[in-house]
Amino acid sequence: MVLLAFDFVDNGRHADMAPGSTDLDAIAFVLNRMQQLTFSNPLPYGRFQFMVPPLADRFEGFISADEAHALKGSNLLHTDTNPHNVLMYGHRQNRACMVDWAMPAIGPAWVDPALTAVRLMESGHTPAEALRWLEGFTSWQHADPEAVKVFVNATCRQWTARVGEKDAQYSNGNYEALLGYRHKSVKRPVPRKRPGVS
Repeated sequence: MVLLAFDFVDNGRHADMAPGSTDLDAIAFVLNRMQQLTFSNPLPYGRFQFMVPPLADRFEGFISADEAHALKGSNLLHTDTNPHNVLMYGHRQNRACMVDWAMPAIGPAWVDPALTAVRLMESGHTPAEALRWLEGFTSWQHADPEAVKVFVNATCRQWTARVGEKDAQYSNGNYEALLGYRHKSVKRPVPRKRPGVS
C-alpha cells in the first residue's frame, strides 16, 4: 500500500541556504518543529499497517550490528533536506515547509539538522559557520558523539563505494566536519564524601 498526501503551497520558492540568507531562521524553525514528529513502527491504520524503515537499514553492508544500534531513535526523519525540498512561502516568503518526503526514516532527532548543516556547507558556508547554525538544535547539542561518528562514517563509506574515493572527497569532507563539534554531556554529580572519611 502506498500513502500519498498533497498540499498546496501558494507563492512558494526554493530555499536559499547561502551565507547571509534570510531563509536560514525559517529553515531552523521548521526543522525544530519536525523534531516533535515521532513514529512508532508499525503504525496501525484501520486494517493496514504503515512501516517507515529505520535509518540504519539505509546503510546495510556499511555498518555493523553494533553501529546500527547507535542509530536507533523514534523520530520521523526527512533525510533529504536539500534547498529544492524546502519551500519558502507566505506573503513575504518567510515561512518554510519541507516537501518531497520520498526517503523517510526513523532515527535520532539530530539527523535532519546535521544533514541540513552539510547542505549549508555545499551552499558556501564554512564548516565553522554551519556548526554554529547547527548548535541551535538541542538534539544536536546533546547527540551521542559515537552515534554521530557512526552516521558520518557510514555515510562516507557508502558514498565512496558509489562514486569512488576521488569523487567522494568533497562530500565526505563536509560530513567529517560534523565530527568537529563538542557535544554536551550529562554530567553526573560527584559523590560528596562523608565527614571523616578519606
